[in-house]
Amino acid sequence: MKTKQQGMTLIGMILTLATVVVLGIIVMRVLPIYIENYEVKHAIKSLQTLDNDNFSMNTRSNVHVLRNKLMNQLNVSGVDSIKWKDVKIVPKSSDNYEVSIAYTAKSPLIANVSLLVEFDEKYEINIRAK
Repeated sequence: MKTKQQGMTLIGMILTLATVVVLGIIVMRVLPIYIENYEVKHAIKSLQTLDNDNFSMNTRSNVHVLRNKLMNQLNVSGVDSIKWKDVKIVPKSSDNYEVSIAYTAKSPLIANVSLLVEFDEKYEINIRAK
């Protein structure tokens, strides 16, 4: 009586292992980019908690304060891919400001192949709300 053997062949096992390795490399390259994006979101939301003593009635001065606080927070968090020109702060009223950051994060994958991820974060900040 012949029994039919079942199981994975050597070629099937090698292909499965190669697929798992490639997916693992991609995840290891993409995960830090999204962790950095989380830090950016957290830094923007932390602007909401600034004391009212930091702000004046001059909207231009408030924009400067918000930008400096945001860039300092990003620097402390270790976010290097965002530059001064990537941050746009637009006053909507004397108390409301729209903070937007549009940037690209690049991560090398294999040899000359890189991953490029674009982010565009926008938040409305009310400097008087506590």
